Amino acid sequence: SFVKDAKAAGLKPYAYLHATWCGPCNAIEKTHAADAQMVDAFKGTAIAMIDIDAADPKALSSQGLESSAIPVFFRLDDGGKPTGDKIDGGAWGDNVPANMAPPLEAFFAK
Repeated sequence: SFVKDAKAAGLKPYAYLHATWCGPCNAIEKTHAADAQMVDAFKGTAIAMIDIDAADPKALSSQGLESSAIPVFFRLDDGGKPTGDKIDGGAWGDNVPANMAPPLEAFFAK
């Protein structure tokens, strides 16, 4: 229903794997709605946040939501399955909006 609701709202759906102890995740979560560059990068997206410490790893794996690095965003198809297109924290250097926003914006714009 997440994907259906996102599409109905005109938004592109993504799954986001994160953890409370993850520095880059915290940087994204602190700035995605507060920094103008990050707000622009996330425009038009619907993000399903999944805490890897609270989720069942086998369930994530069976859904195609696994990664050796976090944070990671997965593009979701109309059925809610990952398309294979993803971006993780390795796509930028320091976890500051000036570095994070451009690759995230490019990824979300596809």
